[in-house]
Amino acid sequence: MSFTGSSSELACSGELGRADGSGTGGLLIDIGSTTTDIIPLEQGFPVPAGLTDVERLLSGELVYTGGRRTPLAMLSNFVPLRDQQCPLAAESFATTLDLYLLLNMRPEDAADLDTANGQPATREVAEIRLARSVCCDLTEISTEEVQQMAEWLAERHQHQIHRAIDQVLARTTEPIAAVLISGSAVFLAEKIVKSHPVLSQTRLTNVAGIFDASVADAACAFAVARLAAERVQMKE
Repeated sequence: MSFTGSSSELACSGELGRADGSGTGGLLIDIGSTTTDIIPLEQGFPVPAGLTDVERLLSGELVYTGGRRTPLAMLSNFVPLRDQQCPLAAESFATTLDLYLLLNMRPEDAADLDTANGQPATREVAEIRLARSVCCDLTEISTEEVQQMAEWLAERHQHQIHRAIDQVLARTTEPIAAVLISGSAVFLAEKIVKSHPVLSQTRLTNVAGIFDASVADAACAFAVARLAAERVQMKE
């Protein structure tokens, strides 16, 4: 049996829902480098509105935005700059990785070259990448202006995910009592949950606390593997 991307996420939410032991309504929010998955849970099992990726996009359960590879032009077509709306270049000059580096939400890693320009994942170079997104270099824009751009775009990014969460919550039939968070950008999931008017009142569980950090970064792959192993054992 092969697993598609959507069935992998459903297997993940079922496995992690059981791991949390929640007997009421809940959500799994997994934010990776490229996508965000928001899966409603009832009695610890997934109850998605969408079963294919296009259905999940339409339902808000799949958001094509993540904490690393999303180009900034996917967040907005402009940024406020010098009391005007400055268009963003529709290129991959900078990504969400750069936002969260500049906001100190991601650690620097000079050895990490998986960036928009192939240069290190450091705050210094992230500033250069962000400046390029408005077609200039650091001789034409101040550090303060770049920082303000990063803050504004990060807020827009988080609002996209907030909006999808609200779309999913509007369909839930049980009160949300627990939220599971995972993924390589779990720091972002935690921030979003804690700032959400409904989810901030729930029990928050980082998958890394159930398993370990490596599982939290690849939670769904882990869940599929574990479920597959259980099925093999049942047949033996």
